[in-house]
Amino acid sequence: MRVAKIYRYPVKGFTPEALDEAQLAAGAGLPFDRVCAFTSGNLPGKPVAGEWVPARTFLQLTVYPEVARFKARLDDQAPSITVTAPDGCSATAGLQDSSDFADINALVRSHFEAGPHSIPELHVQAPGHGHWDFTDTGLSLINLTSVRELAQAAGAEIDPLRFRGNLFLEGLPAWSEFAMIGRRYKAGNARIEITRPAMRCAATTVDPATADTGLNVPAVLRKFTGHLYCGVYARVVAGGDIRIEDALEDLGSWDGNPSENLPERAPPPAQWPRYLRLEAHNDGMLVLQNLSVNWPMLPASPGDSIHVHPVSSTPTRTIRLRVRQMTEPNRLIVDGHEGVSMVPDGAWLLVSGPYDRSS
Repeated sequence: MRVAKIYRYPVKGFTPEALDEAQLAAGAGLPFDRVCAFTSGNLPGKPVAGEWVPARTFLQLTVYPEVARFKARLDDQAPSITVTAPDGCSATAGLQDSSDFADINALVRSHFEAGPHSIPELHVQAPGHGHWDFTDTGLSLINLTSVRELAQAAGAEIDPLRFRGNLFLEGLPAWSEFAMIGRRYKAGNARIEITRPAMRCAATTVDPATADTGLNVPAVLRKFTGHLYCGVYARVVAGGDIRIEDALEDLGSWDGNPSENLPERAPPPAQWPRYLRLEAHNDGMLVLQNLSVNWPMLPASPGDSIHVHPVSSTPTRTIRLRVRQMTEPNRLIVDGHEGVSMVPDGAWLLVSGPYDRSS
């Protein structure tokens, strides 16, 4: 498993910058990642540097897909940001003095109308912070094999940049990034801990090159895998350099349960996908084993339903099965299904749930 690409997003929602290397710092993401954002005027009040605020505070892809056509370039040394609009007009702002924001604000306001509370305005985060969707999502990893498999299911090309990740990984099976949760890795000279899966919203329907919204990526995810997750989040626990082609070395599990101490509004762990092994077929039933011992499945009762996607056979849609018994925290016995009857023992399955009977 290796780092194939590194990206940062100087302005939230705008085009990314590709990097050959970066310096990671403990408790932070990539330097200057999502350091800037333009308020939308849709919510009252102004954001405060260093504090987390809802995504609707800013011009975001889910509401303003045309944001994808704006380019952003960061000068680390100044530091300053240059924004280029689709019509080719550009403006630059130094990030250390808000009195330098006039030109760049005027450029953005010429393309986006005022919201009900205010006009668009550049906001710069405090050092070490970013305008992330959650307080704990400062670094995200995308498995490029998963994206390719999803594109095959969609019957259309899917640009991995739709998922706006920081580190894009090669060399691991599709969806096996979900087995990384709860584990620690050496990435270059840094140390990271994989914390939870990344749930995808309507922002992924926006093509990052054209701003076209014709491909409903969340719908493809739901139909193909039974859930809305692609990629994982990580926290940096020890800083260091990271470069393209650096290998990720598994250092074992980190202390604690990833399902605990979640930030406000984080998706519930019952919906998170697990990467499970088919232990055995047993008289019309399947025995599923979770090998991530430090990240146990949530308790399941007979009659609960789970969504199963046999990774090896790549069907067009997920399969819904019923739980017969949970024999221990990491082993499920479920009703069989013709869609998995030919999957051999030892094969890997993408499983989400459990869900109660009414879901």
